[in-house]
Formats: sequence, C-alpha cells, structure tokens
Amino acid sequence: MKGGVILAGLAGKLGAVYQEYTATDKSKLIADFQDDETWTSGAGTQADDSTNFRLGTESIRITENDGTGGLLYSDQNSVSLNLATFASGAASDTSDYIYLIAYISDVTKVSSVTVGFSTEATYDGDPSYAYTISTGLVTGWNYIKILKSAFTNTNMSDWTGIQSMRIGWTSTASASGAYVSFQALYLVDDSYEFILANNTAYTMTQKTLVTNWSLDASCDMAEDSDLGDEWKSFVPTLNSYTASVERFWADESNTDNLGTAEAIALYTNTTNAYRYEGLGKLSSVSITDPVGDLVTESVEWTGNGEMYYTALVIKDS
Repeated sequence: MKGGVILAGLAGKLGAVYQEYTATDKSKLIADFQDDETWTSGAGTQADDSTNFRLGTESIRITENDGTGGLLYSDQNSVSLNLATFASGAASDTSDYIYLIAYISDVTKVSSVTVGFSTEATYDGDPSYAYTISTGLVTGWNYIKILKSAFTNTNMSDWTGIQSMRIGWTSTASASGAYVSFQALYLVDDSYEFILANNTAYTMTQKTLVTNWSLDASCDMAEDSDLGDEWKSFVPTLNSYTASVERFWADESNTDNLGTAEAIALYTNTTNAYRYEGLGKLSSVSITDPVGDLVTESVEWTGNGEMYYTALVIKDS
C-alpha cells in the first residue's frame, strides 16, 4: 500500500504536518482477543463483546459485577512469544512500544488499566513485565502506547520466552456494570506509527505544513414510504466520508498518487491526541499559485471503509 498519513491539527512539539509513510514489517501481533485465543477470567465477568470491536468479530469484555471495586483481569497462559523480535525476525529493543487497544464504557469508573507479560507458564506477577495506566484514559476507544523500558521489571531477564500474559482494569467503588473491552496487543518499532484501520505499522517523514483539514461524514438514505402516505419517510443505509487538507505545495507527489489507497489520521486534541483515522483513496488535488504568495494545495480523499475516532495515550515512563 502506497500513500500518506495526515497528522493535522496538532500544536506544540509535533506541529501541524503532512507526513508520508511506507509499509514495513516492524510490528508483531501479540493478541487480538478472538475465539482462537484462550483467556481465563480471574476476577470480574468475562464475555465476548460483539458490539465494541475493531478487529475480527469481537473483543473480550471484562465487567464489574458487584460494585465493590478492585482489580478485574484475565490471563492467557501457556503461550510462546518472543517479544525481542518482530514478525519479520528483526530485533526489537526496549525503545520500542507495546500497543494496548481497549474500549472503556465509562472512564469515571475506571481507576486504571494494566497489562503484564511473564516467563511463567501461569501468570502470577513474579516474574513479570507489567505496566499500569491511570492517566489519559477516555470513555470510548483508547490506543495505549507503552514504551517497553517503562514496564516495571519484576525478576525478568529479557523479553524472550514469554509464556503468559495478563490484561485487566481496576474499578472504582459503585462501578457495577462498567466494563473494559480488550481488542489488541501489538509490538511496534519506536520509529513507526500503528494504524488500526488496516493493522499495519508505518514509518513517516515530514513533508510540509498543513494549514487546515476537514472531515465530512454522511449517511445515504433510502425511501421507505408506503403507498398513500402523505409524507415521505426514509431509512439510513450506508455511511461514507471525505477528508481534505489545505497545505503548502511541496512537490507533485499527490498528483502522481491519484487513486491510490492511503491512511488518514486527523488529530483534534493535543492533550489526549484524539484523532479520526481511516483508509481513503486520493480522489482530487487542486493547486493554487497566487501572485506574490506561497503555492498551496488542496487534497481530498474518499473514504474506503470505516472512519474511527479514538485517543492515543503515550506512556514513556
């Protein structure tokens, strides 16, 4: 897949930039919480979640069932994982990241979310690499990007020979019915960005400044009026979207790439890095060269599948 990722609307250190990517294999799927994986509940009520999912047909939901508060978790035991290498066999060091992707029903009832890895066949926390996230979480979908060196090391020598894992969350008191649904764990190289829309990691290089972006979502309507009705009635059918950016012109790359599939990430907030993310096809390019001013370019993508909205939580320590 050829194309670019739009990272627009961010202020501060990252700036508002257009960035290009190329496909890479510097990632590894650790778990996607589908039926072919065995997760055993240790506390809370565990069930398949066929409503809140972004991979396959489901995620795993862990629900607070008694309202007393505390750690609710599930373990996958007797696995065989080497998290010191990517799927390609390339080496992964402690500057790389573990992505945990989860859906939170009500963040006000969630004290923290946790993930752990162990060389023991049955997870008990010693030895382990473990990390607990208590800030930056939101109601809805969360990308939690955790630096490997930030994990608490309890008697682990390295990231090879992982034999068990734990995912979980700590509920507040009176949180009965609240839940967290776990969707994926990925290992991703530190110089790459993981795009959930097609489950691939990409490398990026800055190209030029984006002055603004827009996203237009719509739903087709089909008439379902009955014969003799005085007023028409409609039912919603398919959703679609278009995304566009205004940027300072840099080169002819967009006109060369018309019709290609590209990944799009449109950032709306710098605190939690909220973003709209999806796949689109580059459908139009318009270049303007005003007298005495910089050359600008308007670029538009037609959505190819679902547009997601999520928050990126980065944990470097």
